[in-house]
Amino acid sequence: MRYLSLYFFGILTVISFSGNTVSQANTQTQPTKTYLAQKPNCNDPQTQLDINICSQLSYQNADKKIEPSL
Repeated sequence: MRYLSLYFFGILTVISFSGNTVSQANTQTQPTKTYLAQKPNCNDPQTQLDINICSQLSYQNADKKIEPSL
């Protein structure tokens, strides 16, 4: 009986992990919008952070242009 209960709880644990993995695999993430207190100088970015922020802003602007308005 002891081995049966250990087996049962082991199977239950595996099932719970696989269920979470399947539900997470089907989710789609939406790009987040960036809100800044001060706009970086995208004409001459000086740091990697500035480059990343400017790239994200450029992507968001281009994405707005190609999305159909609903």
